[in-house]
Amino acid sequence: CWIFLVLWHTAPLVLWMMILGELTRRCHWTRSQTLAFGVALWCSLDWLCSYLPIYSGSLAISQSPGNLWLLYSTRWFGPFGISAAIVLVNGGLAYGLRSLLRQRARPTRNDESLTLTAATPTFATPLPWWSLAMGVFLALHGIGWGLAQESTRAEASAPPSPPLTIGVIQGNIPTRIKLTPAGIQQSLKTYRQGYEALANLGVDAVLMPEGALPMVWEGKTRLQSSLYQSIRRLGTPAWVSTFLTTEPPPGEEPNPGLTQSLIAVDSSGATTSRYNKIKLVPLGEYIPFQNLLSKILQRLSLMEGSLTPGGPGQSFNTPWGTAAIAICYEPAFSYIIQNQVKQGAQFILTVSNLDPYDTRLMAYQEALNIMRALENDRWLVAASNTGYSSLISPQGQVKWRSAPHQLVIAPVQLYPRQTQTLYSQTGDGLILCLLWGWGLSVWLLGRLRLISIP
Repeated sequence: CWIFLVLWHTAPLVLWMMILGELTRRCHWTRSQTLAFGVALWCSLDWLCSYLPIYSGSLAISQSPGNLWLLYSTRWFGPFGISAAIVLVNGGLAYGLRSLLRQRARPTRNDESLTLTAATPTFATPLPWWSLAMGVFLALHGIGWGLAQESTRAEASAPPSPPLTIGVIQGNIPTRIKLTPAGIQQSLKTYRQGYEALANLGVDAVLMPEGALPMVWEGKTRLQSSLYQSIRRLGTPAWVSTFLTTEPPPGEEPNPGLTQSLIAVDSSGATTSRYNKIKLVPLGEYIPFQNLLSKILQRLSLMEGSLTPGGPGQSFNTPWGTAAIAICYEPAFSYIIQNQVKQGAQFILTVSNLDPYDTRLMAYQEALNIMRALENDRWLVAASNTGYSSLISPQGQVKWRSAPHQLVIAPVQLYPRQTQTLYSQTGDGLILCLLWGWGLSVWLLGRLRLISIP
């Protein structure tokens, strides 16, 4: 599996190098043309990879959480805009360094140096390339700074809206026991007690992490469970992550498959809304090319059978407006949350497990959540089985973070919003069109020889 993952994540880089190198040779591109098309090609390949089952996020993740000014630019350009800036800046630095090394390798005799200097184009020196890199760097940070100031002013001048108080339960139940009879009983007890404690505090709703109830919570199993009885008795809505049978399309027979789902349970115990996980974990939740690989590989999950992925266009309704949902590593796929915000989601809920991994993966997940909150201008609440559970503001600030690997029960406050950023309205298509338009413009100017472009 490790070998496969290394090859999977290396393949786009190798493909980018091969395509760009071949196009540069065949089309006789100048450095500027290679740089422009190289940036567009990188982001396009990365965008295509984001629709595959396994994806770790764009280069923009390298700027989260330490460079919020730059990340504010995602409100205009999305994560691939930041990736484009990183590739462009590094490309400018690389061409500048190459020019510098070539300058130092020239002959030093006076007559030769004079002749070479007279015939040397401007961009054969490193200064223009480094100026390009620095200009892009400063411009995007300036845009981000301006957007940050605008967001701060808008936050200060906006009329106060009633907060929504959400109770978060971090169950800290190890995966190695979760699907055993003892683990199931521990889950029911932990989340029932956590729900009752938060309901008694007067929270508006209770959020539970991915796989909080590791069972098919339907029929008699649900009606007879102590958590269901507590919800009926105390009346506080709960957002519960569990497994459900697949909903058949209208007019079709029920499908016996299962989904990893987050459901909204109202004060009467009725399920009022449901989100089915879209991006399933290969080998953990399903077997790719099952007829072939199931004979070779044993699955990494204790569950029997494969889960069924959810479809696009899902909507998770609550009494306080629609919520955008992401389960497990879905925050890496920016379009999943962006599409829901475009449809009117007023806040973001992410639920994950993250056991048995250490705090490095928790920090990575939190960095993804920060990006999703910033680019969509939404409050985000994250509930994780082992941590980090967190509350993140639309400005990308972590307002609360749980201690890792501990049972945590805590109320947090957020404010539903209806604003729409340019990215939440247009998605990734805008930046990709801009990048290819830039590349074609540089190519066309060079072909028509209207401007001398090195």
